Amino acid sequence: MNDLIRTSLCATKKRFTGIANILDFEKEIGFAGQIINKKGNEFLKKIALENVPSLQQAIVNVALTGLSLNPVLSLVYLVPQDGAIQLRPSYQGLSKILTDTGSVVSVVSGCVFENDFFDYLFGTETFIKHKPTLGERGKIVASWASAKLPDGSEVNEVLSLSDINQLMSLNESVKKGKFSAWTNWKPDMARAKAVRRLYKSCPKSDKRIMEISNILQLDNDASNVDFKAEKAEFQKKQAQKADDGLFSDVEIVQEMPEQEPQEIKVVIDNEDENIELDRLAKEQESK
Repeated sequence: MNDLIRTSLCATKKRFTGIANILDFEKEIGFAGQIINKKGNEFLKKIALENVPSLQQAIVNVALTGLSLNPVLSLVYLVPQDGAIQLRPSYQGLSKILTDTGSVVSVVSGCVFENDFFDYLFGTETFIKHKPTLGERGKIVASWASAKLPDGSEVNEVLSLSDINQLMSLNESVKKGKFSAWTNWKPDMARAKAVRRLYKSCPKSDKRIMEISNILQLDNDASNVDFKAEKAEFQKKQAQKADDGLFSDVEIVQEMPEQEPQEIKVVIDNEDENIELDRLAKEQESK
């Protein structure tokens, strides 16, 4: 791993481990190194070297969301966007965090192309039927997500092509005609948007609500879900239970600061690391 990248990642240890999560710091920065140095990710590596604070914030966001960078799991991705490294949850990551709450048994999703068979119904009876064709699938026409609840019922969400394009148009990089996650991974992004929209209709659970809101706030696209209001309501309930001495039946979730990466100042743990970063940066510039 590049010395500057390794030193930069190690400098986030105090912030990473200070956040209540089940992830192993050494493993996660190892995964980050694998991803950045993987053949074909030269542009990602270039941005990581040019904007070290954004890389560091992305690693801290891994702890805030509780989703591993393990490439095998494909739960979150490091994405170069607007000259910075950003952490983006995949539809698998969004599905996992929803099922981890226990209020949803399973989540499945898909991207529909024009040559697929697709049918759905909303109302007193609801279903989604999607049979992808084995031949040429054509262009994207829709995406969908479905959650199975503990009582056996289902909650479904379908996004039309118009819905997908509207959400895509809200992305700042897309507005500027720059590279974004939509550039190469539009089907995956469309599925993720359907899962995000599905969350609005799913039963809410106190468990891991902070991680859920942190994940969904990583993306600035409009989602019609007021997560700040939900977080405030959850904190109000916790405070009331604390006053009543009723913490025996609720998981205590550590409050995390609102994440605004463009305004966060990266704190280097000590002066020696700061000096080392400066030295390695100068060496990189001279190469």
